[in-house]
Amino acid sequence: MHPLDGAYVRLDRAQEHLVELETVNNIYLNREARGMADSASFEVRQVQANQVWPTAHLKPIREPIPLILPVLIGETVQNLRTSLDYLVYELAILNTKTAQDGTQFPIEGTPEGFKRRRKTYLKFINPTHIAMIEKLQPCNGVTWTQWLAGLSNPDKHRHLVVSQSKMRFSARRLMTTDSPAEPKVGEVTVQLEGWETDNETGVTEQCMNMEASLTLFLAFEDGRHVIDTLKEITAQVANTLANFKPEF
Repeated sequence: MHPLDGAYVRLDRAQEHLVELETVNNIYLNREARGMADSASFEVRQVQANQVWPTAHLKPIREPIPLILPVLIGETVQNLRTSLDYLVYELAILNTKTAQDGTQFPIEGTPEGFKRRRKTYLKFINPTHIAMIEKLQPCNGVTWTQWLAGLSNPDKHRHLVVSQSKMRFSARRLMTTDSPAEPKVGEVTVQLEGWETDNETGVTEQCMNMEASLTLFLAFEDGRHVIDTLKEITAQVANTLANFKPEF
């Protein structure tokens, strides 16, 4: 066994929770996106000749965010944080040849705060490894540890919101070879058909397709994308373990 196996088990558990979180997230957002698209309507106002100003009317989210989502976020974050704590615990054993109490991976927003923590959480760690840990601190501009510390507070992820990208409009001439694109997770797409009459033949036919689309996503209260944020933290914890692994 490698000394960091325990840390990797926690990382693996975080990744399992993240997969389940993303699955529930996708089902929920896709269901809401379909509902919004089915109930959508267009209002088209002509501004000038050959120019129109479209407005899409979408009904709001129908169902509340599933309660399991903040639970899965908490479990993911807890295992990521514990994985880093296991790392420090093993570094203390490496340096002292025995298990030590009171070790923890510090996450500090100021140099003074880290200096205090190194005397407690890192008192059994050698200077080289302390320096490696210090480089990962929010006080040194590292954002993923700052996010991890913030999300370790349950209040930070109990209140989630469904946010959306800016509405995009596009118009294109329809082609017989057109096929619908594979929708993205939470993508709401509504279409307005345009018709054109040939002045010479009097034949009216479909000629344009105006499309409005936006993408729903689960966000923390500060607007950060839940899935993207947790994936970034998970990747960085994995990188941290990989960087320390040769030290053992």
